[in-house]
This record gives sequence, structure tokens and C-alpha cells, in this order.
Amino acid sequence: ESYIPDLNVTLTATPAVGSSFTGWSGGGCSGTGTCTVTMSEAQNVSAAFTLKEYTLTITSAFGTVTKNPSKVTYHEGDVVLLTAKPNAGYIFLKWTGGVTSAANPVSITIHGNTAITANYRKIITLTLRSVATADGWILEKTETAKIGGSMDATALTFRLGDDNLKKHYLGILSFGTGPG
Repeated sequence: ESYIPDLNVTLTATPAVGSSFTGWSGGGCSGTGTCTVTMSEAQNVSAAFTLKEYTLTITSAFGTVTKNPSKVTYHEGDVVLLTAKPNAGYIFLKWTGGVTSAANPVSITIHGNTAITANYRKIITLTLRSVATADGWILEKTETAKIGGSMDATALTFRLGDDNLKKHYLGILSFGTGPG
């Protein structure tokens, strides 16, 4: 632009989201405050900016979490794919903290320091036994086996009842195996 000779021009640096202003150079300017330049001749002034660095902290008590890309720090707008792998005897339940989702893997976008927890549920296996031939069935492997089958806690509900083959239930017990 053209300026009137000896006019004082004040420059102010405004960083974009996720950036920091680090200082001026040229035109007699320095530091990080405003810069006033006297237009006695053409001037070259530069404003320097850097990207802010953010941490991504993962807590995972009963499994491991991989980050892709895996870095020590991230910048505003970086996208990270998180994948939870439960330890033996556990299943992945959900993410909490900086993201709330049951999806695995899950994609997040960095907008500042972020803390995320991978939550797991212990797998509980139930084995049930019949005690007499006429007591009905309890997930029996066969009608006369007197040995219950098993079901793990990845199923949310299972039922105990009588007369599996005829579907004539004299009684049913149903209960949830999920949390809460």
C-alpha cells in the first residue's frame, strides 16, 4: 500500500486458532506487542507464528490403545484414529473424556490438550447345572445331560426356563448381565 511520508502505522498480529504469535522482525520492530512503523521509506516487516502443540493422553486399564498417527504432541485440527484392544478376559465398552463413543476404532480431531479413557468390561462366564431329571432345563447342552451350557457376558440377557423342546415354559427367569 502507499502511505503518506512520515506517517506512523501501527501493526497488530492476530494468530489463528491453534497458533501463537512469536514476534516481529524488520522495520525497527521487535517483541510480541504492537509494532509502530514510521513510513519514511518502503519498509519490510515480518510477523512470525508457530503452531501450538497439544497432548493426547490415553488411559486404558484393561487393554492397549494405538494412536494413528502416534506422536508426542499434536496440532489444532490433527485427526487421530484410536483403536482399543482389550486384554484377555475383557471386552471394549466405550470411550469417555475427550470423546464419547462406543465405536472402535474411533476418529478424533484435536482442538487442545485432550484426555481420553478406554473403558472395558470383564467377561463373566456362567455355567449352570441341573440337579434332577425333572427340574426343567437351564441352558442344557442336551435334554438329559444335566449339564448346563455356558454363555458369556457379551450377551445382555439370557433366560432360564422349563421344557426347551416343547416351548412350554412353566417358569422363566430372565436377568441382564450388562453393567448397572
